[in-house]
Amino acid sequence: MDELAYYRRHSRSTDPGTKQHLFSGLPADVAAMAKVIGGVMVHRDQTWRFGFTVPEHRRDEAKTRYTEAILSYLGTLDERRPEDRFAGTCRDGTLARRARPMILLRMHSVPGAGVEPARLAAAAFKAAVSAVPPPGRGCHLR
Repeated sequence: MDELAYYRRHSRSTDPGTKQHLFSGLPADVAAMAKVIGGVMVHRDQTWRFGFTVPEHRRDEAKTRYTEAILSYLGTLDERRPEDRFAGTCRDGTLARRARPMILLRMHSVPGAGVEPARLAAAAFKAAVSAVPPPGRGCHLR
């Protein structure tokens, strides 16, 4: 399988499965998609930025892992108050900022700067992998 064919398919992590309908009607614009994701997710260890702390019983939301399960948990992609957003981790943030926009780009067949969505997904993945800190260094939000 060539590289582009590989990135045209969803992985188990990015496959919206039975919840793909939640993406219909969303804007095809990348910035607008990022805003949608930001309106439904928050990093569980960065909630202080919004003036609250995730209750201990919600910290396990980050173990949800897969897009379909996260979408099931959310129910809709309607913006919500920060304390009502999915409380994920860096992994979920990476999935949201890299993979989920690629899902939407694939669905809308939106080229990015003249490059097809599959090539964007490949480039985003390579960038994400190269940005992974060494073991023991933790993650760094920018």
